Amino acid sequence: MSLSTVTLKLEPEYILNGWTSVQQAGDCQIDLFGDGDATRPSLQKFFETNDYARLLYWPQKGVERVEIWTAERAAKRPAGSRSPTVSSTAPFLTRWFVRFLYARAAAHRPGARRRGRRRRGAWLRL
Repeated sequence: MSLSTVTLKLEPEYILNGWTSVQQAGDCQIDLFGDGDATRPSLQKFFETNDYARLLYWPQKGVERVEIWTAERAAKRPAGSRSPTVSSTAPFLTRWFVRFLYARAAAHRPGARRRGRRRRGAWLRL
């Protein structure tokens, strides 16, 4: 029986700073089906030049959109430092506001079947 040794070389910790953009497929910043030109890279060139990249393509008629996501590596922030743009209440308020607007739009859409008026809280009348 022999023993082996394994040596692992780890990279320093890092974070990814990413950006996303939803665009029309015909007018997006990437030439999806061609060889690219001076202003728009080809799809192959896009993936070769970006270490972290994703592309979601919706080819359905009437939709024809592309979501482009790219990111770059950045050094990890020291422990205890906070980003000035992060708020602990913002995600909750955003979700609440979106749900409120959706419920409001669903209740007042044309052709919606109206049922008997139900009593709701005074702070949220739909």
